[in-house]
Amino acid sequence: MGVKQTGSCFSVLVVGLGAFIAAGLLSIPLPCEARKIYQDKSGYFQFSPPPSWIQKGSSGDKQGGVRFTSPDGKVILRVNVQPAGSSEKTWKNLLDSKKAAKKIIEKDYPKAKVSLRETVLGGIKCIKIITEIPGSHVQANFAYVKNGLHFNLSYAARRQQDIDRHKKAVLASFRTIQPGK
Repeated sequence: MGVKQTGSCFSVLVVGLGAFIAAGLLSIPLPCEARKIYQDKSGYFQFSPPPSWIQKGSSGDKQGGVRFTSPDGKVILRVNVQPAGSSEKTWKNLLDSKKAAKKIIEKDYPKAKVSLRETVLGGIKCIKIITEIPGSHVQANFAYVKNGLHFNLSYAARRQQDIDRHKKAVLASFRTIQPGK
C-alpha cells in the first residue's frame, strides 16, 4: 500500500525534524557514516575515531597509543593507554599525580591557565585537565584507570575556536573507548 500523505501534517513533521537536525539538536546517523574501529597494536584498547579523521601515528608495544588529526588539520586527538604504574593504581594516587603535573606545567609556563577537576566521561569517573598556554596551544586531557590500565585521552589545537568546533565529535569518540586485554 505505501505511505499516503493527507493534509499538511506530514510536511510540518518533516520541516520540524529538519529544523532540529539543522540546529544540531537531533542527530540521525546515516549508513554512509559507518564508524570504523581502531584496535591498538598492543591490544590495550579499541575505539571509534571521529568520522573522516586521519590517523597520523601510533606508539610501540609497551604503550598503546594512537594519534588522529581532524579533517581540517587543526585539532589533534591522542589516546594513550598503558599498564597503570604504582603511583596511578588508586583514584587518590592518580589524582595526586595529576595535581603534581599541574604544578609542573604552572612552574614551567607561568602564563599558562591550568584547571583540574573530577568529571565523568562515558560513565567513567576521570580527571579532566584543561591547559591553555598563550601563543602555543589549548589542550584538554582526561585521565582514568580501568582494569589496571591508565587511560590518557587528549585533544589539542592552537586556537580555542578550533577546540570548540571539534569538541562534540572528539568527546563522542572518547566515549567509545573500551579496554582490550
